[in-house]
Amino acid sequence: MKKIFTLTVLLMFCSLISIGQTDFSIHFGGLKPTGYYGYENNENSFALYSKHSEYAGTGIGLNAGAKLRFSIPKVKGLGVIGSLDVFYNGLNKENKELFEEAYKDTYPIEDKFYDIRTKSNYPNIINLPIMLGVNYQYGINENISLWAECAFGLNYRMITSHKYKMSYKWDYESHYYGNADFTHSISYKLSYNFKNNVTFGRQIGFGVMFAQRFSIGLHYYNLGGKSKSVISEYEWSKTDHSTYNGGHTNTKDVEDDITGGKFNASMLVLRFGIHF
Repeated sequence: MKKIFTLTVLLMFCSLISIGQTDFSIHFGGLKPTGYYGYENNENSFALYSKHSEYAGTGIGLNAGAKLRFSIPKVKGLGVIGSLDVFYNGLNKENKELFEEAYKDTYPIEDKFYDIRTKSNYPNIINLPIMLGVNYQYGINENISLWAECAFGLNYRMITSHKYKMSYKWDYESHYYGNADFTHSISYKLSYNFKNNVTFGRQIGFGVMFAQRFSIGLHYYNLGGKSKSVISEYEWSKTDHSTYNGGHTNTKDVEDDITGGKFNASMLVLRFGIHF
């Protein structure tokens, strides 16, 4: 899939360069997830972790990219566009809190004899769509033009890993019975690693251009295509280390190939462009 994606990018831009008058622009802005892609999942089940869910539960994010526009001489205002973008966002605040509450179930009862340490990071979703489409511009005057466009293409999706670690040391016996030889500690490690995939994407947008140099636009992107998210590795390890006159115990469990659900990555994007 990676080779096909790369080849598509090269062929698209090489073919477009051979057409006529061009307009190159770069753009940046923010995105707001729509639908289940940004929905707060009250059922505590996420598409990234369960095949029975369609909720991705992501939050606002960032967008940056570049676009080439090639005018069609025979049709005034009409042009062919090719674009390459990067969309970056993670889980929203509500769903991060749901994970934190779930993790707290593994914590011991907190008191002055516990030394608890935690570390966690949440997955971020990176979408890299490459698209071909058409753009129409209507000039109101020399300085202001209205434009609208639509495009289709392929999207390469990457999801960063999700890891959680927690450990605590308990010296209850030492405090109550004065036994300095006794220590008790437990550590947990939870790790999800996601497989990358290629999906079908599409977008529509409209906006305003000023002085043929700057533009502002509102776009709707759908980059999901109801694609599956597959967890390639899930590891849950629990190490129970107790020392009393030299004794200790350790346990560890590992699970593989857990299938996630389906989610549709749809979003509204507001962005600003600079044209060259």
